[in-house]
Amino acid sequence: MTKAILNRADMPKKWYNLASDLTIPRFLLGPDAAGNPEMMSAIFPMSAIEQEMTTRPK
Repeated sequence: MTKAILNRADMPKKWYNLASDLTIPRFLLGPDAAGNPEMMSAIFPMSAIEQEMTTRPK
């Protein structure tokens, strides 16, 4: 495993949502939970799920 430690000046200033360009599923949690926000809400807050699963460019 490689770990990168960046100075504050080297931290990214902007982010890009790659998920908006993907045409395949981003991840699979199992046969019944593939991309199912309701099942993931048991361990993640809904705001984090919405942020990570959005397909909007911004």
